Amino acid sequence: MTAVVPESWGAYEVNHVVSGALAVARGRAMTRGEPAPRLSDVAIAVLSAPDSLAGAALTAVGIAPRDLLREGPASGGAAAEGRDARMMTLLARADRERLRARDDAIGSVHLTAALAGLDDPELAPLRAKNIDLSLLRTGVARAAADVTWEDRAFTPSPAPPVFLAPETPEVAELVNRTPLSRSAVLKQLADTRMPAGPDANATSSPYGMARGRRWGRFYVAHQALAIVTAMIALRYGTDWWLYLLLLPAFGTPVILRTEIWLAFNAAALILCPAPVAIALTLTAAAGAVSAWYELAMKRVDLGKPGTTLRDIRRATRNAGVSIVRRKLGGVDDE
Repeated sequence: MTAVVPESWGAYEVNHVVSGALAVARGRAMTRGEPAPRLSDVAIAVLSAPDSLAGAALTAVGIAPRDLLREGPASGGAAAEGRDARMMTLLARADRERLRARDDAIGSVHLTAALAGLDDPELAPLRAKNIDLSLLRTGVARAAADVTWEDRAFTPSPAPPVFLAPETPEVAELVNRTPLSRSAVLKQLADTRMPAGPDANATSSPYGMARGRRWGRFYVAHQALAIVTAMIALRYGTDWWLYLLLLPAFGTPVILRTEIWLAFNAAALILCPAPVAIALTLTAAAGAVSAWYELAMKRVDLGKPGTTLRDIRRATRNAGVSIVRRKLGGVDDE
């Protein structure tokens, strides 16, 4: 909590400790019938404040603040303008200390450092103890744990984290937060086929990671061989209707029922030219191995050894139906 001092004092922003100390100093002056506080009033108020970091810092370096809290010599009834000018000078110096410390408002340490730096007979006790900014910083470092956080001047800010990975948002959060839920759709469909457990336990073990790498190699090989097979079919002028057999054959048992996938492959092998049949055989073999690895990883991920390819296909189909219903504004049965 901060406050702003009057315009006659420079309109500087001060924290709650300094604001209270200045109010106390002004009250002491008013009890004496003086128009503005003396600098000694300010020193007494700021060092005796219960939450003053400056008082705690001086105590930490072996200087008792009460030894400094003595009334200064009478100033002979100086005019209010003169007192206000001295207060403005004091607060301007304290504000420079604040800027050096890169704080938001003037605190008790800034004000005490400014008081100790003024050549004024009222502040002789502070100069006699050789109080300066360096000494106060040393005391702050020793006493910062024993004072309130609102007056921790010169204490270093917490170090920023070196690396902070953002948390992965849930599918429902992505759907509600993004204008296009395409990323959520892809994640929801992929989770039905690939490991999606809380700890990715299907790939976190050494063997699981090795199995994941093998699946990646066969998956890439299957995609590349499918392209090569299509290019060979074009090279040998395969009839257009044979592509109706090749396209389903380029799938895997994870996408099509195993019986249907084998039937398309068998028909394509019989009817296509020999070079196409050879390439298709390699493509089907890579697709079958890739599907086996997907099934093995999903079994570990779900913790159900009895999971079948049919279960994976059914989960993917149900996820697709759920997404379409949500897109059309329907109610998701799940």
